[in-house]
Amino acid sequence: MTTEPPSERSGLHLPLRRWPLHLSIKFLPTAIGPTAIWLVLVVSTLAARPPLASLDSLVLAQAWWQWSGNNADLIEAFARHPPLLAWLIQAGWWLFGTSELWARLVGPLFALGTILTAGPVARLLWPRRPQTLATAPIVLVGFGGFAGSLALTLPDLALAAFLLGAIAGLGLVLHRQPLFGWAVYGTALGLAILARGGAGLLYILPLILVLPWLDPVQRPRPLPWLAGVAGALALAALMQLPWLLRLPDPLAALLADPSRYPGAPLRPPERPFYWLLLLAPALLHPWAWWKPIWRAMRNQTRMPIDDGLRLILVAVGAALLASFLTEGRSSYGLVPALAPLALLAARLLTVQANKPTDYHAALPTAPILLAGLLFFLLNIVPVAHLDAVWRQFVSPTGLPIWLGGTGLISGLVLLGGAYLVGQAAPRALQARMMQLALLPTLVVVSFNIEFAQSLRPFFDITPLAEQIYELQQSGRGVALLGRYRGEYDFLGRLDQPVTVFASAGAALGWAAQNPDGVVLSYFQGGVLRLPLRPLMLGAAGDNWAAFWPASDVVATNGAVLAQRF
Repeated sequence: MTTEPPSERSGLHLPLRRWPLHLSIKFLPTAIGPTAIWLVLVVSTLAARPPLASLDSLVLAQAWWQWSGNNADLIEAFARHPPLLAWLIQAGWWLFGTSELWARLVGPLFALGTILTAGPVARLLWPRRPQTLATAPIVLVGFGGFAGSLALTLPDLALAAFLLGAIAGLGLVLHRQPLFGWAVYGTALGLAILARGGAGLLYILPLILVLPWLDPVQRPRPLPWLAGVAGALALAALMQLPWLLRLPDPLAALLADPSRYPGAPLRPPERPFYWLLLLAPALLHPWAWWKPIWRAMRNQTRMPIDDGLRLILVAVGAALLASFLTEGRSSYGLVPALAPLALLAARLLTVQANKPTDYHAALPTAPILLAGLLFFLLNIVPVAHLDAVWRQFVSPTGLPIWLGGTGLISGLVLLGGAYLVGQAAPRALQARMMQLALLPTLVVVSFNIEFAQSLRPFFDITPLAEQIYELQQSGRGVALLGRYRGEYDFLGRLDQPVTVFASAGAALGWAAQNPDGVVLSYFQGGVLRLPLRPLMLGAAGDNWAAFWPASDVVATNGAVLAQRF
């Protein structure tokens, strides 16, 4: 038995009055649960976890150099990066001072906007399916990939919000409101380019290709559609003028790689091509593990596809393809695709019959219980023994250095929390979905507890950044060997850039020419095996970081710069 409304073909062309105010008033009570989850995730993350060097640092570095105005070369190089997040961070600094808290809140606020927008956009696309208004934001905040990234400083969070805006714009066009709809679409496209550069085009521009797939009876005429597209593109282009007019080569800025630190050497991807396939079960957890979703997909295959569903399918396909083309093998590039996927899941669940609810969360809870058990066992089995086994049978690099700092509390929270959540058996659909949405929240909060208890010293690189600042203030140049994304720039409030080298030979040559300089390098292995004593030794995620005087680098012919000891 399904819940397909009678005589529905398009699902879009209904009288639409008082939107978005009318939908917003209805949406307010249903947004309390997803907003509460967002608040718990953001507060716990910002309180317990430092900025992550590989994810938060690049936008913070861009905002810092442009704000401080200390280095003209870096300012000019960063000017080619999409400026939207940096502009918002600097606006907050102008109002509240140079605050790390505000800088780290910009990304989460975009995530909140995406959560609050998902419900009204779903209701706009499917006015005959009012339950999507409440279910879409729950699905979105419940995605493991979204919950794990919503507290990061990522342009992809902004892109997710603008992708929903573009979908809403085309939905308004199909609602016979072309002027307003194309204006919304063009604004979303322009903001997406300001947030992600030319990659924003790949996420949003393909949505206009939905026209041939729409219902033939209700399909807009091609000429007005093309005129609307032209107007939207013109609006998006006008929004780029404040950014592009200041650049000598605007086209190069649009095509530049925004994930690369200016001046840093390019490196090939470090992960295999199947990396995202391995991560997919975690990124889509718990919904990919929930049987009602799969039953709803089966039920939908027996029914006609409406225009709103066609639009969302195009949006999902475009976002997945764009994330692969632009972000390669990074998981956070898939964050924008989760927004239309949430709308798709909410729409599919409207054709799902009400089934018995006893232990419906048993399968989605199983991976959380296994993760909790793993953390629990890590505190029983000696880490030295695990490291020896790992080196013998898996990899000579050994286990990450932070593994020895894991505590018992996070494992107990995962085990106990997952058990309690999995035992609940609510009957209402929204209550069952909120139950599942709590599972990724439980995982993130457990990791935040682990950071607050024991992991923060391994990932907080502020002491290293402060050491770089002190060395530079004393007149000693600092070079870095390895991959760099500006992780020390904002945390150390640097006024001079770090020189970056990709090879030990290049760093050795720099050390020979700068006898008073210091080289920062990363290594894995035991600190007792170091050939010399560095100026400073600290943890940097999976690696140790060592400051080596140029004289030691030259004296050992670069041996101290080895990546493994």
